[in-house]
Amino acid sequence: MKRLWLYYSAVRALLIGVIATGSAGQAHAQEASIELSPEDTFWLDVKAADTLEGYQNYLQAYPVGRFASEAFRRLVEQSRLGRLPSGDAPPEPAAGPGLAGMLATADLY
Repeated sequence: MKRLWLYYSAVRALLIGVIATGSAGQAHAQEASIELSPEDTFWLDVKAADTLEGYQNYLQAYPVGRFASEAFRRLVEQSRLGRLPSGDAPPEPAAGPGLAGMLATADLY
């Protein structure tokens, strides 16, 4: 009976190991198939470099992009730390209708 229990435990451990490595292999394969958009790739490069020029270039290329607020925030933070060259100011946020403009043109019932 003890021998049967040992075989059962060994087979169970083997199956758990196979299932665990099989699901981990699938997760790795899914991660490898994710493709980044050009904006995402550009942002990752800018964020890694962490330079004023990089953030300014991102905002010029994608003024209302997914990471525009983050890029603007980092420029403001760096200007407060005195990292901006003299005479430079952080760019203004992208112009848009704003909340008041959107509410004025919305169909309200």
